[in-house]
Amino acid sequence: MDTLLRIGNDWVDLRRDRWVGKSATSRFLNRIASLEERAWILSASVSESGLSEADRRTALVWASKEAAYKVLSKRSPGENWSWQDALVRPPRFETLPTMGGAESEILIRGDLSLSVRWDFHPEGILAICTSAEHGACGEVRSLVLPDPSAEELASLAGIALSEEESASCHSESSVRVRQLAKRTAREWGLGELQIVRKRESDGDFGPPLALSRSPEDLPGFERPCEGLDLSLSHDGSGLAVSWTAVNGFPASPGLRRALGAKKDDRVQLRST
Repeated sequence: MDTLLRIGNDWVDLRRDRWVGKSATSRFLNRIASLEERAWILSASVSESGLSEADRRTALVWASKEAAYKVLSKRSPGENWSWQDALVRPPRFETLPTMGGAESEILIRGDLSLSVRWDFHPEGILAICTSAEHGACGEVRSLVLPDPSAEELASLAGIALSEEESASCHSESSVRVRQLAKRTAREWGLGELQIVRKRESDGDFGPPLALSRSPEDLPGFERPCEGLDLSLSHDGSGLAVSWTAVNGFPASPGLRRALGAKKDDRVQLRST
C-alpha cells in the first residue's frame, strides 16, 4: 500500500523573453491547453509589447501541467500522459498576483484529482503539485531562489556532490538545484542525504530520489528514505526545491525563518 506523498514542482521565470507573446501562439496553446483552459487564457488582457496577463496565464498552465507530470511519472511509471490528460482549475484572480499564493486542483482524465499550489513572485511562478494514496497526510515545504545572490551561489558551490549525484547533471543550474536540495534536507532536519536520479530501462534518468545510508551500510548501498519525496526545478537563474514528509519536518521554526521558507502546510490529500 503506497501512502507516500508524491510531489512535483515547476518554476517558470517570467523575465525570459520566451513567454512574451506566448499566448498568441495558437499552435503552442492548442498543444498544451484544453478548450476550457484556452478560454481562460484568452479572456485576459493582452499587450502590444511586453508580458501580458494572457502570457502569465499561459505560463501558469504550463508550469502546473509540468508539475503534475512529475507526480504522475512517479505514481504510474511507464504510463504515457499527454497535455490534454490534465485539466487545470485556475485560481480566481482577475489578474494573477506577483506575491502570495493560491490553491486549486488538476483533474487527470476526469477521475483523479491532484492538489496544486502556486507561489507567485515578481520574477515568476512556482507550481507545486501533490498527490497521495489512501488518505495519506503530511507536510509540504518548498524553497525557491528566483535570483540567487553571489553569496548564495558560493554557499551552494561548497556542497559536494557524489559521482552518482553528478551523473544526471547537465548544466550548472542542475548542479546548483541538487546542492540546494541537499542544503534544505540538512537544515530542515532531514539529515545528510544523497539526491540522485537513476537510469531507467529506457536509458533516461528517472525522477530524483532522496537516499540515506545507515552506519552499518556499505558505501554505494544507500537506501531510499521512507516517507520522503522531492522535486527539483530550475529556469532562468531561478532554483526551486519542494519536499513532502509524511512524518513532518523536525527543524525548528527559527531555522525555517532564517532560511526564508514559508510557514509549514499540513495537508490532507485524496484521489477520487
